[in-house]
Amino acid sequence: MIFLKKQQLKQFKYFIQYIFAITIFAIIKPLPLKLIAFFSRFLGRTIVYFCLKHFQKTRFEIFKKNLQIIQKQQLNNGEYSKLFKQYCSYVTTLFLTTIHEKKLTKQWLERNVSNINISDIVESYKNGDKIIIFSAHFGNWEIAQNYLAKVCKLPLTMLFRAQNNSKLSKIFDTRRRNIHMIDKRDKAAMRHMLKSLQNNRIVVVLLDQKDTKNGSPIEFFGKKAMLPTAMARIAIKSQAKVFTCVSTASNFEISCNEISNAHNFANEIELTKEIFTTFEDWISKNPTNWYCLTHNIWKE
Repeated sequence: MIFLKKQQLKQFKYFIQYIFAITIFAIIKPLPLKLIAFFSRFLGRTIVYFCLKHFQKTRFEIFKKNLQIIQKQQLNNGEYSKLFKQYCSYVTTLFLTTIHEKKLTKQWLERNVSNINISDIVESYKNGDKIIIFSAHFGNWEIAQNYLAKVCKLPLTMLFRAQNNSKLSKIFDTRRRNIHMIDKRDKAAMRHMLKSLQNNRIVVVLLDQKDTKNGSPIEFFGKKAMLPTAMARIAIKSQAKVFTCVSTASNFEISCNEISNAHNFANEIELTKEIFTTFEDWISKNPTNWYCLTHNIWKE
């Protein structure tokens, strides 16, 4: 009976989330992207901030704990609240400005997005190299994916995790119509990734989430976390070229860097360490632009 009540409450919560989402999307749909961004920042700093801080207090506590690990210092509650407001503004703007995939046209992306070293990936692809791009839930990763697929015309296969709320998942997944998506919870996901590499597709992985079941304990910001190593193992096995790619949330600048040929690393743990060292650099400069800041990455 208790389990049934919990399930009913969860389904009710998902339904409320869905109704709220489609209402907001209906309001912003006719607006230009710049106006959507302005509305999103306001919504994030007010309603979203209030709801998360007061009705999902655990999120705020995890946010504070993670910031302490990243910044190596403890702030007062007022400073944490100010940073949490920035985080809510970032997350809301991220999702609402990229939800309407049709607005992210090739012409819009060419006009508004600048890039650094993207040509290295394009050249490597033309040379027939197997390529894996590792990124994080940082900045505006949706812009980066759309740019690579629509402007650079690269065939992308992306490993992702579908949202628990299936109704919301269907809405958000419309942003990725140009990308072949593989749910990481699929038992055959790693096999699909290998097949994509063999078929000369570029594999994209957002790696910055804990993997309690199959991960390895690796230092991240000086503290051990169970981090995923399976894709690093595939990179080494397939002798892929490994790139990291990040897109800023504010001025839409995409930056890519080649780490190395994966076979230069002794094992998947060493390669994963190298990738997460890059993530540390990104996050340290602007921690409130890291979506996973409210996720329990360093859960004991």
